[in-house]
Amino acid sequence: LLITQLIGVSAVAAWAGGTSFVMFSVIKALGLLRMPAAADAVGIDVYEHGATVMPDVLPMPGEPLMGGDSRVSAPAVGD
Repeated sequence: LLITQLIGVSAVAAWAGGTSFVMFSVIKALGLLRMPAAADAVGIDVYEHGATVMPDVLPMPGEPLMGGDSRVSAPAVGD
């Protein structure tokens, strides 16, 4: 039974690996695997949604950190 299970696991791994290789090769050939260079520069949240998820840690380009402080700090527990 163990040999049969090892053969099954190997077959599934080979199928998943082969299918993934073909799929990602096609996506790469179409140029869809990476985000645009502009999104690399400003961040994917700002590029796609026009907002940042963590404005106190990673502000949008040209905006100061929240509170006007130049240091990055986390709120205390209970704030």
